[in-house]
Amino acid sequence: MESHVANPPSNGVLQAPVTLCDKCQHPFDPWPHPEPLGLNFRWYDTVEEVRESARSGCDAPEKNVSNVGKFAIYSLTDGINPEEGLLVLISMYWFEDPVNETNMRKQVWSARAFLIPGVQQVVLHGPPGEVRSTYDALGLCKTWLQNCDASHTCQARSHNTPEALPTRLIAIDDDEPRLCPDTSAISRSTSYASLSHCWGLKRFLTLTKSNFSDFTERIPSKDLPKTFQEAMRIARSLGFKYIWIDSLCIIQDDAEDWKRESVLMGSVYGRSGLNIAATGASDGQVGCLFDRQKNWRCQVLLGNNGLKPRLYECFAPELLQPPMDEIPLMRRAWVVQERFLSPRTLHFTKQQMFWVCRSLTACEIWNEGIPRVQHYLDCSLDLPKGDDWLSRSGWPSIVEQYSSCQLTMGRDKLVAISAIAQLIQTDTPDEYIAGMWKTNFAAQLCWSASGGQRYEPSVAPTWSWASNRAPIKYFNSASYTFPVTKEHIEVCDIDVEYLTPSNPFGEIIRGTLDIRCEYLKECTIYTSDSRSGIIIDDNRTLRGHTIIERMDFDDVEQHAGNDTFRAFWLPVVFRSTPHIHSGIVLEPTGVRKGEYRRIGHAEIQMRGNSYHHFPSEPFVPRDEYCARVEIREGEAKHYYIFVI
Repeated sequence: MESHVANPPSNGVLQAPVTLCDKCQHPFDPWPHPEPLGLNFRWYDTVEEVRESARSGCDAPEKNVSNVGKFAIYSLTDGINPEEGLLVLISMYWFEDPVNETNMRKQVWSARAFLIPGVQQVVLHGPPGEVRSTYDALGLCKTWLQNCDASHTCQARSHNTPEALPTRLIAIDDDEPRLCPDTSAISRSTSYASLSHCWGLKRFLTLTKSNFSDFTERIPSKDLPKTFQEAMRIARSLGFKYIWIDSLCIIQDDAEDWKRESVLMGSVYGRSGLNIAATGASDGQVGCLFDRQKNWRCQVLLGNNGLKPRLYECFAPELLQPPMDEIPLMRRAWVVQERFLSPRTLHFTKQQMFWVCRSLTACEIWNEGIPRVQHYLDCSLDLPKGDDWLSRSGWPSIVEQYSSCQLTMGRDKLVAISAIAQLIQTDTPDEYIAGMWKTNFAAQLCWSASGGQRYEPSVAPTWSWASNRAPIKYFNSASYTFPVTKEHIEVCDIDVEYLTPSNPFGEIIRGTLDIRCEYLKECTIYTSDSRSGIIIDDNRTLRGHTIIERMDFDDVEQHAGNDTFRAFWLPVVFRSTPHIHSGIVLEPTGVRKGEYRRIGHAEIQMRGNSYHHFPSEPFVPRDEYCARVEIREGEAKHYYIFVI
């Protein structure tokens, strides 16, 4: 494969560590031997003292906020070890008697800062100034790319994606970009960049049938959103000659073109040389690159008692764990598979750049890898390393993360995760059905929706998690090795009609389960502002065992205001640890006898010595509840229902 990495710049000057005043330096004087339980220090008495100290040259980053009071030092590990880092808690209090610290009324402000040993002194590329930009870090990005090409296997693996290039690419080797309508003439070894971005609500220039021909000659860059312009600038500076952008490479007013191209998303991102993620931009006008103050990064020299001073990074946790409102891209459902399938992604946030590949998660502060110190320094943009997690056993966790993101078009619910499902399908003999897998199918029915809201019109059968807008939780999301002692149902047949019959990963028209059930109980569902639940036989005991129940509606609004109503509970699986029967709540469709739709998930926990089976009464289905009842010689009745 041809090289796409230019040599990183060798020029640059070292930025001096910040200067601390005596009061900010004082807590660290006894280091490295502070008390194991933490140190508490009185800081400043008035806000004006803080401001005066800052004006005098103290660069402690906490002084960007007016605060006064105390701060304490705690270890990030079991003992105090400067080699592993410390956590500094800073608080501002309001005292009636500030001298004696009595009659404290309230804590009015607090913050956390980490002190972690630094790797190297900050290198400035370009002249120093009051305001800098994240663009300054592109030299480091070249180094990340170069090192990944040389020593990682991320690009070689590319998740077994086909060697063919995307149908179309944008050429960026000239001043003005242009559309390559057919990439078959381009060498398959050509590396290209891709872009992950939020579309937002503002209209912008896209590829259409009317401008297709013009785009093959020239795409007017001045008319493109800022995010697109900067993504092309970044890709070009990193040595790429081509970039793939969804709205410029898929014909937006051609439904057939979108249908063809959407199923290729996995290979587009999986094959890309680098995915540029506009993580900090809510729409195309925000861009990838951000201005930031020259002191956005704080390094301090600490050490006393005759010790040689040691360089430490001093930062707030938000620098590694940006709040969700600062990384809007991470809320977009389509981006889940873009992140998971791209061999390497460069995240552009407002604070700093992050590099994520299968071998390394790094940032501008720790460019050789973010340190692992318990749970304190988890990076919110990180992905599990290796390929085992991107498998059938990891599917529940993928669904939970995906379902917590936002999707503009409900019909895309299964399409926007189809590339991951297709990839997993290639590594397993299992069959993918409506967002679930055929093996252990019964247990997968036991999902719950937090604040449920079903799609209208329907985009999936009610028994599939994909029918719901809300975040999904499985009763065991760690893996598909469910702690199930017994299954109460048998899924005899699954009949699903797809919009495109040849594509089981795409949109669904309808789906029906034919289920043989041991139990099906008509019961009373109660609701209130605080909770909902299920009542069996107007009591809370079963053969002397106290029943503790919980229920989640698939559509909260649909049942709002209903104090009680009748429905059916279908026990699906039993878990012996703890003693829980997990099942789904159903209501008749009224279309045909024994046909139901799912309206919720309910669990019953039984205290005491529980049983795998319920008593024969009152849980055994009545004949009139069922679509059919079969009597086989020498066996008990077999009860069957349909769930749509």
